[in-house]
Amino acid sequence: MTILFEPLAQFIREDIAAHGGAISFERFMKAALYHSLGYYFRPDFSLGSEGDFTTAPETSPLFAQCFARQQLRIVQQINVNNILELGAGSGVFASGLLQSLADAESIPDHYYIYDISPTLRKKQRDYLLTHCPQYLDRVVWLDQLPADFS
Repeated sequence: MTILFEPLAQFIREDIAAHGGAISFERFMKAALYHSLGYYFRPDFSLGSEGDFTTAPETSPLFAQCFARQQLRIVQQINVNNILELGAGSGVFASGLLQSLADAESIPDHYYIYDISPTLRKKQRDYLLTHCPQYLDRVVWLDQLPADFS
């Protein structure tokens, strides 16, 4: 274990001890990823071919384009045009989806992003500012999941 992760490892060890020697996998992953010392809070965290790992939206715009086609069908059925993305990564998917929906003349009223990592929120905002600034006024970052969402 590198020195970089030692403070986080110590926090997790103390949490395990405070809970009688065991914590849930959910609690462990929440600490490992979202604690102020966690993986997604690191300023050097990066997605994509040059980063730690690659996701489908980072590989091709086709994922967002396929999702946009489904979103168009959903909007026709429920007559509500909002999107909630959980963990928006670098913002590539959000940008691709917003652009695909705009091409179909169905830009969402609101594009909500639930991501608690300040590092990732900054990356998302920067990416959206660079690639689709005209839609940034529709993007809302959430600190908690909404109780009621359509």
